[in-house]
Amino acid sequence: MRTIAQVLVLAVAALTLPPLAAQDGKPMVITFGGFGDLSPFTLNGSAAEIQKDGKGALVEGQPVLRLTESREWQGGSAFLTRTIPLANQASFSAAFQFEMTDPKGIGDDDGVGADGLAFVVQTKASNVGGAGAGVGYAGISPSVAVEFDTFNNGEVSGNHVAISINGDTASVAKLPIEKRMNDGGVHYVWVDYDGAKRVVEVRLSTRPERPEAPLLRHEVDLAATLGEPDVYVGFTASTGSAFNNHDIRYLQFVNAFQESGAGQTGPPAPVEKTLRRVDIVQLQDGAVLFGKLIGVDAATLRLEVKGEVKEITRADLHSLVHATLPAGFLVDAKWMEEWGYPEKVRIAPPPPPEGSRNVPPAVPLRAEAPRLDLLQVDDGTVLPGKLVSIDAEEVVFQVLTDVVKVPRGRLCAIQHGVLSAERLPDAPRLEPWSYPEGPKATP
Repeated sequence: MRTIAQVLVLAVAALTLPPLAAQDGKPMVITFGGFGDLSPFTLNGSAAEIQKDGKGALVEGQPVLRLTESREWQGGSAFLTRTIPLANQASFSAAFQFEMTDPKGIGDDDGVGADGLAFVVQTKASNVGGAGAGVGYAGISPSVAVEFDTFNNGEVSGNHVAISINGDTASVAKLPIEKRMNDGGVHYVWVDYDGAKRVVEVRLSTRPERPEAPLLRHEVDLAATLGEPDVYVGFTASTGSAFNNHDIRYLQFVNAFQESGAGQTGPPAPVEKTLRRVDIVQLQDGAVLFGKLIGVDAATLRLEVKGEVKEITRADLHSLVHATLPAGFLVDAKWMEEWGYPEKVRIAPPPPPEGSRNVPPAVPLRAEAPRLDLLQVDDGTVLPGKLVSIDAEEVVFQVLTDVVKVPRGRLCAIQHGVLSAERLPDAPRLEPWSYPEGPKATP
């Protein structure tokens, strides 16, 4: 797990544990790149019921901190059991990622699902919140909460960000958001409080790059509001007649103001829900091209490869595969026989029963075709090459003479050895990777 400074490993103990202490006079940096171990947290309400084993809920192979499930009338919270000292005029910087999925129930003007979640810094206790009302933080005082509200209860909108003080849901600052927050995507948040200027700023994005300008800004004296320097840091969420999952994917908290904000170094966003199509052309000499088929006539086939149109003579064409690449796996690629323009493309029949003599002959290649690995990343890009290695952090992949390193979180799927000397076989569906087991073929 990477951090911008020291990673502190926390341990649960009694609620009277002393506050965490920084070392060597440096700011304390607490990072959770995942939530496989929830022992540093006190879980309350539905969060405790969902994660009774002390391990985060798994979403696409990544352990997350789930505050509520997609069920009605839920309320959950999770706070670090040990307090964190905010000695420098209550200054801090935090970064986290949230995801709200599977919206159901009644709806408002922007669709179904509710109610939202909040990032909360408070001095009361670690076992508070999660009552189901006011996004789970209502009544927690002293506190400051940054709320991501997804249901219109007569507020500014059914999709807004707000800053609230001392558990009062009549927020001191709020702003409607155009992009729906419970859309199933990952949202990146930065919350910074500069005690010298007495200003709290909130930034929100669908990308891990911190926006230059804050989305919301409010002047408040947090040192006076909180009353004491040792704080509990955590999250709350709730549902009602409308509901969805409320998940935290990543958290970094620094007990000092950071001019550039805390780091977003956790797991990247999951793959997009729909990725592009790709056409795979194999030539008689074994070469393989990936692109988009834009035309074919009696003499040539035209394939667009990264914006460049390549013309392939009919005599050089061995085979063509049309493949759809959705999130999580490479779907079955239909093997097609050699093109026979102007006739329609013929799809090869299913394999004959074992022992049958009616087996169509394979089209020989002029040269032995190489075996090839296909790697798909989360933006739909497909790389042909050779898998060199894979570990918990990255995939090393050789493309021609170049070595490409792909972060594990960006990996969508790998198909091993799809090209043989005889033909392009059907590519089995691959489930999303879950290290260290690797890909699992499904029927």
